[in-house]
Amino acid sequence: MSGDAVAAAKPTSTTFVNPDAGYTGTIGRPNPNFGTDKWYTTAEGSFEKRIAEPSVMDGFSGFNYNKIPNQAGEFYSRDAAPILKYEWDEEAYYKTWKSAKSDEQVAEELALPLKKMEEKWDEVVAAEEDGVKGVQYTPTMEFMRQELPQARPLQFALSPFFQLNAKGYRKNWVNTRISEYRPAQRFFNTNSTFLSDYIYRFQVTKFNLTHRPRGRYFKFFFYFGVTTMIMDHLWAHEFRTQVCLPPTGKDGCNSTGDHPEGFAWLPESK
Repeated sequence: MSGDAVAAAKPTSTTFVNPDAGYTGTIGRPNPNFGTDKWYTTAEGSFEKRIAEPSVMDGFSGFNYNKIPNQAGEFYSRDAAPILKYEWDEEAYYKTWKSAKSDEQVAEELALPLKKMEEKWDEVVAAEEDGVKGVQYTPTMEFMRQELPQARPLQFALSPFFQLNAKGYRKNWVNTRISEYRPAQRFFNTNSTFLSDYIYRFQVTKFNLTHRPRGRYFKFFFYFGVTTMIMDHLWAHEFRTQVCLPPTGKDGCNSTGDHPEGFAWLPESK
């Protein structure tokens, strides 16, 4: 077929619908930047407003759940529409909240373990005949004495999904105050997509980029193989308990008796 014939065979009109792109129209969507295939965009722009405004909870050591799209109708929400009316605004509460202790008092309390360790060190050294030579100084003790350095500034824009503390480190369970733990928030106030993203975008990616395990693909075979063996064992035990049911008036599996449900009974063990 010649080039002119191919050009003539091409359709003269194209569809206005792109099946590979989300809806970007303005009907019922005041936000012009909204797209159903774009992360962190909402039809009304509510989430964009939340992350643009400074939050007092950003200074807390715990994860700020107000900076993720977990409200009704948003990406990580369980509800497509509001079903509850929240009468308590956590963000507004902490804007006027005053701590029971000053920063100096908190710093003094945090420095108390180090002070106790140094006092105990002097006591142990004084009791040893060889002095300092007779006492083992561990790397953990050295880390306890050091002040956590400030992380280097970022050279790129960070996704709202990843949050940093005042020192510039990623917020996680290690550097979060116990009083700011929210173990149920992640499971009950967000959908399964958030948990999946937290595992794969947060943990697995960090593991791949920092640990660099060798033979990862090869190790996956053993992992899934052992997991399948365990599940098969559990279900095989379940099947045995369901199939080998004794007939009425009998104990154990009988040899030739017909079971009402039609199972073929195994011979009796000698």
